[in-house]
Amino acid sequence: MNGSTLPVPRHTRLVPAFAVASLAIAGCTSFPAPAVETSHTTFYHQEIPKRCDTPDEQILASVVRVATSDGGDASGVVVSSNLVLTAAHVVIGADYTLVRVSDEYRHAMLLGIDDTSDLALLAVDTGTLQPLRLTHLDLSNYEEVWAIGFPLALEQVTTHGHVTDESQGRIFASAPINAGASGGGLMRCRDGVFELAGLIRGYGAYRIGDQLVRLEDLSIHTPADQIQQFVLAHGLDL
Repeated sequence: MNGSTLPVPRHTRLVPAFAVASLAIAGCTSFPAPAVETSHTTFYHQEIPKRCDTPDEQILASVVRVATSDGGDASGVVVSSNLVLTAAHVVIGADYTLVRVSDEYRHAMLLGIDDTSDLALLAVDTGTLQPLRLTHLDLSNYEEVWAIGFPLALEQVTTHGHVTDESQGRIFASAPINAGASGGGLMRCRDGVFELAGLIRGYGAYRIGDQLVRLEDLSIHTPADQIQQFVLAHGLDL
């Protein structure tokens, strides 16, 4: 319940192409006056996007701990005032769900669930926590991402990685996660601002005999467009 294992995808890594600045020079001559040469130089430049360091305290505070009646411990993200998004497999089968806000657990009401996209929406008093802004632009190959959650029922952990693939309705990234991080946030940086790019749903693993071995550099996430479709179906536009 606290984390899921999904099949390992075939990785595709593309090296981004960079535009090269070009220089154009033009000359002109008039008669009968002595020839005078002038040059005109046109410079082309590419705007360098603003970078992000690591998610700040406000971002981190909006990724919350989720607990269930059957002893499950996982993660969730504040997506609107008094609304928290988590992974469906976290809450399925639980009699009730709790969300930790301001150092206390508060009862949450399950508003909706989607097994296919592994999403669940909870209504709970989120106090002064600020909702995470959902991205509306596609991720790029090898783009930087940050995964935030509460693995192994311990303290919050942020890991850094890159997008390695986006297929089968899922984002695959090299940011490592562990059980308990399910329902946490996958963040991207766009023009110096962090945005919610996906929701953590599991990690890759391979089997040795009867034992599953977690892949350290493969995490799987539900992308932002599926999050948007899910919340729209419940009357919410992010």
